Amino acid sequence: MGARSSHEMCEDPVRDGPSSSKDLVQLDQTAKRIKSKVYVGGRIDGIACRVSNKRKFTHVLCLEQDTKYPDPEAKYEFMHAPLKDNGTTNLERFVKTIEPFVVAGSTNGKLLIHCSLGCNRAPTIATWYLIKFRKMTFEEAFDLVRSRRQGVNIHPKYEAFLRKVASNYSPMGKKKLAQRVRQKRI
Repeated sequence: MGARSSHEMCEDPVRDGPSSSKDLVQLDQTAKRIKSKVYVGGRIDGIACRVSNKRKFTHVLCLEQDTKYPDPEAKYEFMHAPLKDNGTTNLERFVKTIEPFVVAGSTNGKLLIHCSLGCNRAPTIATWYLIKFRKMTFEEAFDLVRSRRQGVNIHPKYEAFLRKVASNYSPMGKKKLAQRVRQKRI
């Protein structure tokens, strides 16, 4: 048996699926608040939102490759933006497409960002949000997401992108960038 990637080792709490809509409503509590209006979760949280939306999300960003929801009568904004789990998506282009939706959800409502398990793709986007809009360093943003959501394991290629973003947006990153520019001039 070959070695499994770290992303294959993420536990899937909903592999067999909930047995009833009552179970879905209870599982809805797995989405974790990252900042006041931004939550990270897995597929079960997206489904639970469709069934009951107890948490009153106004925006749901689904990063899974395939999705069969929301219900056309959903009372929240929905965006399906597939992000590959294997690190091959060009995040620089990707974040440009989701940015207006993330901004709207995080400023005018309550945003749920979810992928299948909530351990790679959704935490990647939540970390990006914290770096770009909350001006955190990569370490601050990643540590916050990891402290709120168990099993976070961002793909190394996505981490490299996030570190690059942090060097442009976080105050500490800008300071380091300015120091490098000064050193090159000398």
